[in-house]
This record gives sequence, C-alpha cells and structure tokens, in this order.
Amino acid sequence: MEFLNILYLAHIGFRLSPYMLISYFVLMSMFNSDVRGLIFLALLLTETFIMVSIGRALENFFPNTTQNGICNTLNLLNSGRLSGPVPLNLNVFAFTFGYLIYIIASNNLAGTPSGIMIMMFFSSMVIAHIFWLFTNGCAHVLILALTTVLGILLGVLFSYAISSSGDTNLQLFSKLAGTEVCKRATNEKFNCTTEYSM
Repeated sequence: MEFLNILYLAHIGFRLSPYMLISYFVLMSMFNSDVRGLIFLALLLTETFIMVSIGRALENFFPNTTQNGICNTLNLLNSGRLSGPVPLNLNVFAFTFGYLIYIIASNNLAGTPSGIMIMMFFSSMVIAHIFWLFTNGCAHVLILALTTVLGILLGVLFSYAISSSGDTNLQLFSKLAGTEVCKRATNEKFNCTTEYSM
C-alpha cells in the first residue's frame, strides 16, 4: 500500500506559498470590494521589477552555478531564474513583511495579538526561506542578505508612501480586526458593531 509523500507535499506548499499569499490578498480585496489588495499587488510588481533589475545587474558577480535540481523548480524561464541570482520567493515574503511592519509600527499594533501573529508568521517565513535556499545551495549568502534587506526596506518605503498619501484605507490591515465601535444611542443603551477590516 502506497502512502502520500508528506515531505513532497510540504515542499510543494512551501514553494507555492508566495503565490498563495498574493492570491489571498487579491481575493480578500475582491471579496471586500476594495482596492487594497490590488494596490499591494501593484506595489509588489513594482518592487519585483526593481529586484529583477538588481538581480540582472548582479548576475555577472554571482553566477547561478547550482547543480541542485530542486533550486530550479517553478522557474519562469527555461534558461533559469528570471531574476538572476535573486530568489523571488524570498523577495515576496521580505517585501510583505516590511510592508506590514510599517503598518503595525505606525498604528501601535505591535503588542496586539494580531500584530504579534503577523510578525511571527512573516519573520518565520522569511527565515524558513533563507534556511531552505542556503541549505540547498540555491543562492549565495550575500544575495540572501541583500534580497531580505532590500525587500523589507522597499516594503517599508512603499507602505510609508501609501500612509503619507493621507488615505490609510488603501493599506492592507489598516485597522485592527475585531475592533469594537460603540455609539451611545440613549442614556442607558449602547449600540456596538464589530468592524472586520484587514
């Protein structure tokens, strides 16, 4: 009797996690009838274009000499990575982490359960991607550091740009989910509603 290969399924899920993350934000935006997920996607595509350009410039200094076939799964090009030595899966999580860190810090949400969970999830995903890429020899350690730092910095910068535009409702997770808003209806009663905005 054959069983499912759990490690293989975990590997596929891990490699597809950046696509799942982006799909989640876009679908959340569509279901909530707002443009926040689409704005995030546009910012992510802009940042990815910047990182691909940097990766192509660094390609001569850090050629892709890996012989490990696992590093070349899910490539966009037959000849190798579109981004040269820069791993885009790590880039997606680093950018998203930086984007959300600014929102958490500027709204004083670091001590809230939602803020803590977001920081723990994204920091663990960034660390897991770095560990996986390094142990499999998929990227040089300097490229991993550069991708992580630039991704986080560009995420913070783009989130700051949205925040400084004056319309913070364009940011993902601009309000803490489950925040109660109460209005005094009479001297004795309160009408409370719960906003679920991410």
